[in-house]
Amino acid sequence: MNILGMGPFELIVILGLALVIFGPDKLPELARQAGRTVAQVRRVSAELTGELQRGLQIEDTQPSPETRPSPRASGTGSATSPPTTKDDDVLQPPY
Repeated sequence: MNILGMGPFELIVILGLALVIFGPDKLPELARQAGRTVAQVRRVSAELTGELQRGLQIEDTQPSPETRPSPRASGTGSATSPPTTKDDDVLQPPY
């Protein structure tokens, strides 16, 4: 059994020190509070992981700029390009 890189002997020493420092009356309350804190950290971690995965899924479903068709590729001219005609004299005013 290896928890956080500590063997059983180290865990017994830490529990013994906690018992001496905090006393038998406070130790169950501290263990309960530590359990609640660990549960809350796990819950927040799961929420963040879910948010991140949902964000990545939304990002994956939207087309990237490289895959979107450009306006010029669709075959229509842009509004700023000059009209093209076969005869340039047609567009000049009659002077």
